[in-house]
Amino acid sequence: MPKGTIVLIPFPFTNLAGNKLRPALILAEMPLDVTVSFITT
Repeated sequence: MPKGTIVLIPFPFTNLAGNKLRPALILAEMPLDVTVSFITT
């Protein structure tokens, strides 16, 4: 996925009992790692 792509990533709840899909922006991509920033209002 190229830098600048918006993806949906499971984001855990604070109590870690579950998660919800949230949008995130890809900032950097390495062969074994991806850096994202979650998008909020």
